[in-house]
Amino acid sequence: MKLSVLIPAFNEEATIEQIVRRVAAVKLPVDLEILVHDDASTDRTPTILAALQREMPQLRVIRRATNGGKGVGIRTLIRESSGDMCIFQDADEEYDPADYQRLVDVYRHGGWPAVYGYRNLAGQPLVGQIGNHGLTVLTDLLYGCWLKDMETCYKLLDGRLLRAFDLRANGYDIEPEITINLRKRGYRIAQVAISYHPRPTPSKKLRRLTDGWLALRMILRHRLPTAPAMPRLATTAPAS
Repeated sequence: MKLSVLIPAFNEEATIEQIVRRVAAVKLPVDLEILVHDDASTDRTPTILAALQREMPQLRVIRRATNGGKGVGIRTLIRESSGDMCIFQDADEEYDPADYQRLVDVYRHGGWPAVYGYRNLAGQPLVGQIGNHGLTVLTDLLYGCWLKDMETCYKLLDGRLLRAFDLRANGYDIEPEITINLRKRGYRIAQVAISYHPRPTPSKKLRRLTDGWLALRMILRHRLPTAPAMPRLATTAPAS
C-alpha cells in the first residue's frame, strides 16, 4: 500500500526543505511518495527542491511555468499521484507530518474513504476563526457531513476515489470542492484531532476576504440554482 503526500508550494524558501524532510522522516507501515507542485516560485524554492530531489528517490517535483493558484497545484498533484491513499500537506510548518499515522490508521482499519484532521483554531486571528467556523457550519448544514474543520489541510482520501473527482477550482475554493465531491457521492468522512501551529504572522498569499468568498461561493454553487456573482474585492496578485 502506498501513501502519496501532495504538497502545493509557492515561494516557500524558508520552510520547504524542513517540511519535505519531516515528511520523508515519517515512519509508516506503507510506502511513501512525495509530490511537490512548484507554482512558478520566484525565490529559492526551485533550487532547494532540485537539491532535495537528487537526494530523495521518493520525491518528485512538478514545476509550473506560470503561477496558477493553489487549486491548480492540487489538481495537478492529484492527477500525477499513484498512491492508494493521498494526503495534502502545506509547504509551511503549521501542520505536523507525525499526525499522518493517526489518519492512516483510521483509513486502513476503519473502512472510511476519507479521514480529516481537525485543528484547534484558538491560535488563529479572530477573523480566521470566524471564517473557518462559518464555512464549516454552512457545509455541514447544506451537505449533512457534520465536520469540525472543513478547511483543514489534512484531508486523507482513497486515491482512486480522489482521482475520479471532477475538480475545477483554481484557488483556495478547492478545499470545499473536495468535501462537496465526497458528500454528493454519499461518502462519509471520519475525523481525528491533529496538532496545529499557526504562523506567527499570516501568509501574504492568503487573502481572507477574497479566498473566503470563493469558498463560500463554491459551497453555495452546488446547492443553489444560481450562485451569487463575485463581488469587487481585491484583485491584485498576492505578494510573494
